[in-house]
Amino acid sequence: MRVDSRARLQLGLALALAVGLLAGCGTSGSATAVPSGSSAGSAAPASPAPGGSIVVGTPRPAGAFTLTLPTGWRAVQIGSNYATIASAYNRTNLQFASSLMSQLVALPKTASAYAYDASDATVQSGTVVALTVTEVALPADVNLDAFSAEVDRQTSLVIEADVPVQRIQTASGPADQLVYVAPFSKTAAGTEVAAVTQVLLVVPGRGYVLTFGTTPARAATDAPVFAEIARSIALAP
Repeated sequence: MRVDSRARLQLGLALALAVGLLAGCGTSGSATAVPSGSSAGSAAPASPAPGGSIVVGTPRPAGAFTLTLPTGWRAVQIGSNYATIASAYNRTNLQFASSLMSQLVALPKTASAYAYDASDATVQSGTVVALTVTEVALPADVNLDAFSAEVDRQTSLVIEADVPVQRIQTASGPADQLVYVAPFSKTAAGTEVAAVTQVLLVVPGRGYVLTFGTTPARAATDAPVFAEIARSIALAP
């Protein structure tokens, strides 16, 4: 890879990684607290949609794709009235409403899609289990191997641990998956952490990062759901 391509790749990946750790995996108030010292573009306003097929993104070169959400999940239109969406849960669970609002307002302009588990049990638990999709402009000569290797390298530096990369298959072909636990907030009790699953896809000039976030206690339960959503991604030709 040329030097200029690598520099541009690292800039894009730094942004993607920040999105993954901050917007995609925060579970404010419900994440596991580890004692200190332990080791989106805008769109027209719309209400959350129920589980089903959602279409997000923009025409090439920015990319277009579909995702199929399980029953109970809702998609949030980027740029919609986030306060209205979150406040609908005030009476059901104020912690959930607050955490959801925190994630929504933190979504960057590079976010293409956001969806969350709106099932009664999850809302009542106060935990926001969510997916953020970001798109990263890449040099044309960067393939999936190079993209995932750099994401893996930067992730390992952030969490100070090796992160295995697993090759999986999606409706759009091969993708790489990283699963790890990441810090995202410091509190009086220590550092809050989230269980993160990231799925990476590449087409010429474009990288897609699907970042799923949940709590470590729910990781095993949510993993099959995340896998189902990730497999469903279909990029426009």
